Amino acid sequence: MYFIFNEFTRFNKDIILESNFHTNELETLHKIANEHDYDVLTLVLRGDIDILHKRYLNRMHHENRHPVHLSETFKEFNDFKNYIYN
Repeated sequence: MYFIFNEFTRFNKDIILESNFHTNELETLHKIANEHDYDVLTLVLRGDIDILHKRYLNRMHHENRHPVHLSETFKEFNDFKNYIYN
């Protein structure tokens, strides 16, 4: 995604990058934007970690998920929490 964003900045057009970015990943994207004088709007959505974990488990067990989304299950709350906060 860094490569695509870096290349896209040359066109000076709007782009939406959506992911569950971690802090270091956002810092890298902002660095690329600054290097190209590119304006960035970052939306950070937060929620109660217990509720998020329950919703995550529900999606994994009750929705027809693409196999790529099933590669990491985070069944254990502490694994999920560590992933979210790191």
